[in-house]
Amino acid sequence: MDQLYKQSEAPSSSDSTFRAHRRIVMTPIGEPLRSTRSVAEFVTVVCDAMRSHSAIVKHCGILHRDISDNNVLVYRTNNGIARGVLIDFDYAIEVKPGSRENRKEMTGTFPFMSINNLMMSDVERTSLDDWESMLCLICLYATLGTVSGKRRTYEDLTGFPITSWRGDTLRGVLDAKRLHLSGSTIFMEEIVRFFKADDDKDGLLTNLAVSLHELLFENYDFSASCHGTVVKPTEPKFPKLSFSERVKASKHHEAGGQPSGGRSMINPFVERAKEWKKISRDLLGLTNDCWELAIEYQEAEIKGKSSAAVDNNSK
Repeated sequence: MDQLYKQSEAPSSSDSTFRAHRRIVMTPIGEPLRSTRSVAEFVTVVCDAMRSHSAIVKHCGILHRDISDNNVLVYRTNNGIARGVLIDFDYAIEVKPGSRENRKEMTGTFPFMSINNLMMSDVERTSLDDWESMLCLICLYATLGTVSGKRRTYEDLTGFPITSWRGDTLRGVLDAKRLHLSGSTIFMEEIVRFFKADDDKDGLLTNLAVSLHELLFENYDFSASCHGTVVKPTEPKFPKLSFSERVKASKHHEAGGQPSGGRSMINPFVERAKEWKKISRDLLGLTNDCWELAIEYQEAEIKGKSSAAVDNNSK
């Protein structure tokens, strides 16, 4: 990776010791993500991408900010195993170790953008935003199908709730994701239920998606303040207000006062950002476990094809 400099630290062009190293790739280094031939291949590739992402965040302090299907490539080893490559760091930012920089600009592509990104909020952008983008990518491909030549088309998805993630308006995409990712029940009913089940007979991809969602949006290692997709009030510390008292409290709040009744507002995105390192470690642990299983499945698939080819040649 080329040396990264802050603008104020960049060497002067007149400095005779300064060298800028560039590489130009003249031949393809991988195939599109849609070229995977099985669920095991797809899972291996996306897990590879996020394992690389985690290493780059940890060791280089670089946040990608544009996880999408165009930025994950399939690379095939000499023994036929599909591996994943994460590319295109055009929107990446440098973050100091242990810090979370505020970045209001919106980056990425609607179907894969995190809710926090779509809101262009003041909440710190962390690796959790990129993990959420990967969750969106996995859900979309699990619905379309992961076997090249047997995938559904976007026209086939007409009427599926997930098509709203590809909407034309920012508000429409934001509202849809806030709803569909808000809790495990609606996520299962509106998104997972439409996965292409005949591709995922062993449940590898489905379990990966469900587990990622739980760690991101309904993680019971943390309080309920970290759960969900919308800002919500805390539980009241005092007895419930009467209707007239509620009206008075509302007027007081509109006039600039604090909400009455001992309630305050909790932003789950803020709360999760405070725990981004722990949650990211858990996400990486899940991904490593899933990757190992997917590699085993791939090896079994290759062995099965080789045995079948030997049997056919002997006939």
